[in-house]
Amino acid sequence: MGNKDVSSKPPKRLHKSPPQDNAIDSPSQIGSLRTVEANRYGQRAMERIPIKAFQPSVTYEMIYFLHLGESDPVLVAERKGISFDLVDIRRFATLDDEQIRMLRAIQHPNFITVHEIYRTENECYVAYEHMPRSLEEALGNPHLDNHCLAAIIGQV
Repeated sequence: MGNKDVSSKPPKRLHKSPPQDNAIDSPSQIGSLRTVEANRYGQRAMERIPIKAFQPSVTYEMIYFLHLGESDPVLVAERKGISFDLVDIRRFATLDDEQIRMLRAIQHPNFITVHEIYRTENECYVAYEHMPRSLEEALGNPHLDNHCLAAIIGQV
């Protein structure tokens, strides 16, 4: 009878191997929650808009451009990582401290929520809540009478 070499090593199938696909390589993919950051600085969550010193393409993946009238197109993007939040990103030449303060001060259910501000040397970008409907859709809706349209326009 032959003796088998019995070792105390566990079988390899019990060991988890690290994922081989896209590992999280950017701290922006797992960011602190806005409420946690605000609490750390003694602020309310809506007053705490993170200002980041890089392009929004680090945090978001472009889906499509939305052309709204004569202004620059708005980028509709999805957050990379695990949350997949949809946002609109608008480019500005500059944003001074007073404009940023005004963005933080706007807190109303009829206005969009600003999520983040990105500043580079030459441009600024504002990532804000995605609104899937446009006023043009409301104005072109034959089921809305003048009173409903006036109520919608009055909120804007």
